[in-house]
Amino acid sequence: MHARPLKALFWFSFSFFFLFQLILFVNPPTVQATPWTQVGSGFTNGSELRIYKFNGEVYAITNIDANTTRVYKLVSGSWNTFGDITSTHNTSPIGYNLTSHAGELYVLVRVSVAPNGNKAQQIFRWNGSSFVDVTDPFNLPPTGSGGARNSGFVSFNGKIYIGTTGWNGNSPESRVYEWDPAGRSVSIVGQGSQISYNTTGGGVAGPLDLVVVGGSLYTGSDADYNTSGIHIGVPAIYRWDNTAGNWTMVAKCTNSNCIGGSDSPLGDMTTNGTDIFGNGSARTFSWTPGGGTSLNIIGNWSPAYGGNTGKISIEKCSGTNNLITTAQEVTGGNDFHLTGWQWDGTSWTQLDTTGDEIGTEAIPGGVAGENTMVTLENDVYQVGEDTITPTVYKYTGTAGCSGGGVSATIQGFVWNDNDLSTTVNNGESNKSGVTVNLTGAASASTVTTATGQPGTNYAFTNLGAGTYYVDAPAPMYFYNTTTTPVTVVISASGSTTVNFGLVQHGTINGYIWLDQPGGVKCVRDAGELNYIAKPVRVHLTRTTSPVLEYDLYTNPWTTGNNYGNGAIVPGTYTEQVMNHQDGTTFPPFGYEFNTQTSDTFVITAGEPTQAPIANCLP
Repeated sequence: MHARPLKALFWFSFSFFFLFQLILFVNPPTVQATPWTQVGSGFTNGSELRIYKFNGEVYAITNIDANTTRVYKLVSGSWNTFGDITSTHNTSPIGYNLTSHAGELYVLVRVSVAPNGNKAQQIFRWNGSSFVDVTDPFNLPPTGSGGARNSGFVSFNGKIYIGTTGWNGNSPESRVYEWDPAGRSVSIVGQGSQISYNTTGGGVAGPLDLVVVGGSLYTGSDADYNTSGIHIGVPAIYRWDNTAGNWTMVAKCTNSNCIGGSDSPLGDMTTNGTDIFGNGSARTFSWTPGGGTSLNIIGNWSPAYGGNTGKISIEKCSGTNNLITTAQEVTGGNDFHLTGWQWDGTSWTQLDTTGDEIGTEAIPGGVAGENTMVTLENDVYQVGEDTITPTVYKYTGTAGCSGGGVSATIQGFVWNDNDLSTTVNNGESNKSGVTVNLTGAASASTVTTATGQPGTNYAFTNLGAGTYYVDAPAPMYFYNTTTTPVTVVISASGSTTVNFGLVQHGTINGYIWLDQPGGVKCVRDAGELNYIAKPVRVHLTRTTSPVLEYDLYTNPWTTGNNYGNGAIVPGTYTEQVMNHQDGTTFPPFGYEFNTQTSDTFVITAGEPTQAPIANCLP
């Protein structure tokens, strides 16, 4: 009697289950995909990982064992071994940095130099096939635990500068080092209170990043802010004064919101070529050199998971003036997360909202990524962690450094402009071995290679929108015939051509001598000597554009040429013998010229020219 109702209940239950599954099939649950994608495999052998860009490509650096640092290059989505760094001092290496100088690749490594584990740093250069050490190890602050990984490492005015931090006893200490590639020694160019006044009250002195803006070198650290007798660290910017030989604080944060915090120094900095941006005190700051002495807090972004915001990266998008930053956050349960943010000039927008996008570390005291990021063309790369394995992630979302879809090229050639016409004429050829520098919205250097008929022999590719400056300084014994640097504004994809003309210097030689009676007039006979009583000024004037003038002075050489110059721009010149160097009349009393005192002649590139004036005195 109860079979029919039970059967009906069975069919009702089955029908409901089938209908529910059909709904799921037609409308499956929404699953949010992370906008960060792992690049290559994780670096299981490395306790630390840093990424950098050099000549438009991405490099990764980590230690693979107790004595070896390895540099990788990203090729078609995979990390290929580029070269290993080993040294007698390279014991338990940790912390690295990379920079470009004169078109070459340099790596900074923190090394151990003593059995007690005291740390130092050393610079290595890639010679085309391997890394070679180019400096002696130089010490960190006495008990330095930072170095290299927390260092600024930049090329500036023909030298390389390194910023680092550590502890001197119980006080934090910042240091900046200078290295001239002509030698192996590294010297300190600023330390202690020169860079960070907050050596009391629990302040910190780094990490010490370095940026170059408008021909000046800047670093970010903290300043000593005294309120009611309490010393608190605040973010500050310092400029290197090469004449005075010290650092001068040029700006600091005066807003109460930026006082204190474990990350009060500007630990990571970047520039758009005009302004300086830096992260510290869980905020981002901006400052324009010459625009006052206060740092500006740009926007406000809130931790996605609550709690504190620690290690931070910041980079400028190569294609726009947007900034990309990543923030390491720690929750009350000591879970570390790394999230990405974008600044569009008005506000911050979080790039990732699904959690654990760039890696998470649930182990107390662990990290969810280091403060190392690269922006390249339209891509953003960031170091994160998959549990405890250092890994590189690439942003694949719709925001980030889109650059407005711009991918442009600046290219051209450097040629021998032998006739100084500023245009290519028959017989003129490319000039190889010239360094061409790119600054502004992106920075890079390359060296011209191609010779023969003028044609492209340098190029900077994958450039985003922005303002760029292309410079080809004349090498020794050459002269720029065209304008340098050249400003290029990119707003759309395409190619811009910038060519540079060079001409080799010419040489002039001559002499003024005493033409003795009895010999052939104004012919230098045997035994006739140069005039050496006083230096005489010989004036040269280039008669065509560009008009140039040179003053040459005789030397006290009794025979041969006694005046000359090997760095004369080729062209047509007039030469005139003037007065003595001390201003007294020439020729002196009792002497007179046997011949004319001025003439016109041509100086040819790369060739010696003998002065045509018969500068003889009876």
